[in-house]
Amino acid sequence: SYMYDGGNFYYGSILRLDYEGNVKVLRHMRQQDGGYGYGGLIEHNGYLYGTTYEEGEFDAGTLFRIKKDGTDFKVLHAFEDSDSDGGYPYFNDPVISGNKLYGMTYEGGYYDYGTIYRINLDGTG
Repeated sequence: SYMYDGGNFYYGSILRLDYEGNVKVLRHMRQQDGGYGYGGLIEHNGYLYGTTYEEGEFDAGTLFRIKKDGTDFKVLHAFEDSDSDGGYPYFNDPVISGNKLYGMTYEGGYYDYGTIYRINLDGTG
C-alpha cells in the first residue's frame, strides 16, 4: 500500500502488510522521489508502479517503480505541468498494457486540463 503523508521525510511511504498483520516500510519517500500519493500501486513482473501527486524534480508529481522487496526504486518520469507535459496525477493508477504504462494527469497539457500519457516500463519513450 501507499501512505499519502508521513514517513521519515513527510512525503509518504510505501508499505507492505503481510498476512499476520506485520507492516514493513519499503521506502520513505523523499522530495526528489515525489510525494503525497493519492492513488494505489499496481504490480507487474515483480515491480510495483505508482504515481505521486506532488514533489519530484518539477514539483508536479512523479511516476515511479520499486521492486516488491523494496529495492531498485526508480523515478520513471517527473511530471512538469507544462504545455507539452502533464502534472499532478491525482487518484489515477497507471494501467499496464504490453510493455507500456498509461495514465492521466490532473493538470498540464496545452489547455491545462490534464493529459493522457504513455511511457515504456523502463521510463523511456
